[in-house]
Amino acid sequence: MVLFTGEECKALEEKAWLEARGGSVPDLDLAINCDGIGGAPGPTALSFFNFSDEAKASVMAAARSLGDSSEAEPWYESDHYLFWPSGIPAIAATSADPHRFDRLIHGPYDRAALVDIELLAQTAELCANLVREIRSPPPQQPPSQAGGGDPVVD
Repeated sequence: MVLFTGEECKALEEKAWLEARGGSVPDLDLAINCDGIGGAPGPTALSFFNFSDEAKASVMAAARSLGDSSEAEPWYESDHYLFWPSGIPAIAATSADPHRFDRLIHGPYDRAALVDIELLAQTAELCANLVREIRSPPPQQPPSQAGGGDPVVD
């Protein structure tokens, strides 16, 4: 797992990390970008990159089981841009109306009342669940007895 916070600062952290890896990220299973999440009123909006329809539906079901979430059209300008062009599955999570939220944050109207703590918690739980699912080893398959011989035992 790698965490970045530097998109508003010209993505210097992300670029340094990518450069240190030779500009390649083929061994990553998933990139999750949480940018502007928790904007009241919700829901959290999820955009998907390099996801099958089945995988997308699975993530949306998991998200909806935790609270109000919606699928959003892909948006490309944020930390996930380092990953999806390389074919890495990526999820971008934001507020349902990110453009409204963008006008309010990082300025004179930015205040804690703009953030719904419950939405933050739901998104954090979804991310944790996705990471746990990816990190879990696949279930063990029973040894094949198709050849009629004894099963292989480790």
